[in-house]
Amino acid sequence: MLRSSRVSPHWLLVLVLVLLWACGVGESVSPLSRRPQGAVRQPPRASRWPEADALFRRDPSWLGGDAAVSVRLDAERVLWLFGDSFVAAAGEQVASRSGRRGAVMVRNSAGLQRGMDPTTASMRFVVRDGPASFIPERGRRWYWPQQGIMLDGALTLFTYRLEPAPEAPLGFRYDGWEALRVDDPSGEPERWALRRLRVPDLAPIEMVGVALFEASDHVYAYGVREPGDHAIYVLRWSRADFVAGALMTPELYCGPSMGWARGPPRPVVETGQTEFSVVPGRDGRFAMVHGLGFGAATVALRTAPSPEGPFGEAVEVFTPPERGRRSMLIYGVRAHPEQGGEGLLLTYNANSLDVATLLEDLDLYYPRFVRLWP
Repeated sequence: MLRSSRVSPHWLLVLVLVLLWACGVGESVSPLSRRPQGAVRQPPRASRWPEADALFRRDPSWLGGDAAVSVRLDAERVLWLFGDSFVAAAGEQVASRSGRRGAVMVRNSAGLQRGMDPTTASMRFVVRDGPASFIPERGRRWYWPQQGIMLDGALTLFTYRLEPAPEAPLGFRYDGWEALRVDDPSGEPERWALRRLRVPDLAPIEMVGVALFEASDHVYAYGVREPGDHAIYVLRWSRADFVAGALMTPELYCGPSMGWARGPPRPVVETGQTEFSVVPGRDGRFAMVHGLGFGAATVALRTAPSPEGPFGEAVEVFTPPERGRRSMLIYGVRAHPEQGGEGLLLTYNANSLDVATLLEDLDLYYPRFVRLWP
């Protein structure tokens, strides 16, 4: 297991570059993104829910993380997975006046929520001893979380894998995806055994499991073309195969003429993001929520009549109040349908391109809740 070091200005610069990459800065914006209209006749109402944000501030030793993926484990527990996370060094408490300057950054962390109302639920954050990443590094490679799902008492988590690459523009490169199985997630997360499942090479779909859900006796997973234009694809397994851990031969959506086949796949969104959610609705339609634009993004929604689309144009539904601040990054829009309360709950991440601001401003780098009403 690799031991993390204290935050350095060099590492923070790398983090900012990573965020720009994940948000797609420098990519072309599709006509759908330029004209957010048409797919949803009347956009849902949306508002911030700051009372729920306190869920992420229950533990003073956890000082923020991005990604913010959630998976319902049972009637009372929710697993949260975060990407790069600030945590207090072993045996230390980071004082509020010093911000994050005395913190350690780990590649990923977890949180265990008890209770389905985020305003009253408890939250315990989890890293390995060190502190070190919840999903441990393997040699030089590290992991950032994607979506997970509980089926028949077992938990499956999707991740993507990265490795250092000094010759690359950002100093690292994407190195594929993995699926991890926890056969018994009833105990505490730090005691879970993470078992790797065999997965296929689905290039050009390199980031598999960005969004994930069960519908019509299948498990659907969305993937992204990377590197490139972040085109979004969808694949599926039969429920029986997925539960058995047999992930080597998924069906791919290959367009209206071929339907579900072994390939070649066809994008369901031509230019997308690397972080989003797809949620089945009670009306039989499917909602994709994601950031719209790059850098200081807004929150957008697309809908479709089936998991494979066609997905309509992106409709802007919420403008984060932080967007007007200098050097802001807004990204990582995700849905959390397991959370209690009215409407559909989303989170987004607010960060800064200014390293000093990120280290000193403890209002940033915690996920923020947004509530959508139809």
